[in-house]
Amino acid sequence: MARKLTVSDSLRNMPLLERCSDKEIAAIESIVTEVHPPEGRVLFEEGAIGNELIMIDSGTAEVTRSGVTLATLGPGDHAGELAILEEMPRTATITATSPMTLKVIERRDFRQLLKDSPGIALTMLASLARRLAEADDKVARLSD
Repeated sequence: MARKLTVSDSLRNMPLLERCSDKEIAAIESIVTEVHPPEGRVLFEEGAIGNELIMIDSGTAEVTRSGVTLATLGPGDHAGELAILEEMPRTATITATSPMTLKVIERRDFRQLLKDSPGIALTMLASLARRLAEADDKVARLSD
């Protein structure tokens, strides 16, 4: 049987946070809350301003854009990482397809954490820079 992911495992699985130290992960973990949405609950609505990141502990959810199913999410998956950085419209709707247990980080809590622990922001900037360089390299190869 597969080992259940811890909150710190889930945080480390996010490209944005993968380079964070154990101390930084523990600080982020301290602001995580748990919620239990029922089947059918809309977690994110396409076009609505997002203010939280979710990590799925148990249950499943469907991701749709303009009514078209894009993906099914389950334990270990996450969504909304950009919403904890900036107020932006959601790019898709996510609806619970079973009862769920989610770990949630609210933008206001995350921003306060970054003010209190600026090293986390620097680590995240390095990850973003690396990902941007990788994406730029892919685009350059496509245009060759």
